[in-house]
Amino acid sequence: MGISRLILGKYGKKMPAGGTAMFALLAMAGDLGGSIGPGIVGYVTQNSDNNIRVGMGIGLIFPLVLLIMLFILCKGKNTQESLHTV
Repeated sequence: MGISRLILGKYGKKMPAGGTAMFALLAMAGDLGGSIGPGIVGYVTQNSDNNIRVGMGIGLIFPLVLLIMLFILCKGKNTQESLHTV
């Protein structure tokens, strides 16, 4: 819950005209991600003869995707900042 509050605060400063609907959509996206991930892990675990290691291995995909997207976003931000200084 703490991270979702930080994201809401960050977007609130960047988009002050976003309104309540923007905050509702961001909260819904966070809740959806928090429920779909464990559901996928459980589904994979059950379909692999209750092998929890396979399910948790699939669960590792979510933080890896997060890190990859974070690097992509940071690289794009640095590129945009360097364009503004020229």
